[in-house]
Amino acid sequence: MGKARRDPKGPQYIGSRGFRSRSLWESFRHAWDGLRYIYISQRNMRIHVFLASLVFAAGLGAGLGRIELFMIALVVLGVLSAEVVNTLTESLVDLMKPEYSVVAKLIKDVAAAGVLLTAVFSVIIGAIVFYPVLADLPGVLEQFLTHRWRFFLVHLVVFVLPSLWGVLHFAGSDGSKGTRSDIRDTGPGAAGTGSGRGDTGSGLACASPYGTDAGPGGPDTSSSGTDTEVCRADTASRRAGMGSDLPGVSPWERDLEYGTSSQEEK
Repeated sequence: MGKARRDPKGPQYIGSRGFRSRSLWESFRHAWDGLRYIYISQRNMRIHVFLASLVFAAGLGAGLGRIELFMIALVVLGVLSAEVVNTLTESLVDLMKPEYSVVAKLIKDVAAAGVLLTAVFSVIIGAIVFYPVLADLPGVLEQFLTHRWRFFLVHLVVFVLPSLWGVLHFAGSDGSKGTRSDIRDTGPGAAGTGSGRGDTGSGLACASPYGTDAGPGGPDTSSSGTDTEVCRADTASRRAGMGSDLPGVSPWERDLEYGTSSQEEK
């Protein structure tokens, strides 16, 4: 048997190492870039970090022991990790399925449900940990005013205030997730908004697949700027699904979206 040759038309790789990190330091840098992206782009992540700093501040002020603080740290880590997985899932779904899809929406909903479960569990653990503190609140306040206020103040300056600043400062950096109603304005003759790419919960949503105020075959002016090619690709995929009056969406998906039967409309 002869040696298998590489297909010249197949995928070509640049260099011999592919996309692997060249060093351990570079791997840590990539991981840090990922955390930084999630913190800046995801509002919920910033809120989780801020609430975690408040909980730790309350724990230090209440004089919780090491075991209680360790329990709080575990549940906080669980919530933050769930948010990371949720963001990863949303990004992969948007990459693999940029057009509207009910299945893609369900995948994102399931990922968000994981964050919700961990958040509810963390609240339960927090209630269990802080219950003895609430039962002896006068004594805890006396100890706080006598000894623990210094640790509380340091934690407030080092962690709580910076996390609050992050919530407020990056408020305008959130990727607008939009709603399922973004797809409602993409029917025949729908007016284009010229907004280009919209990163919604269901994926990429450009303006009307027929162009602005134009019917089939009209000019395609649904996008502009750097997102022009992206919206053109989305428009082509929607025009390819002309089997229903909602381009790019199958009849059963439309029925699930609007709660109506495509047979009744016919």
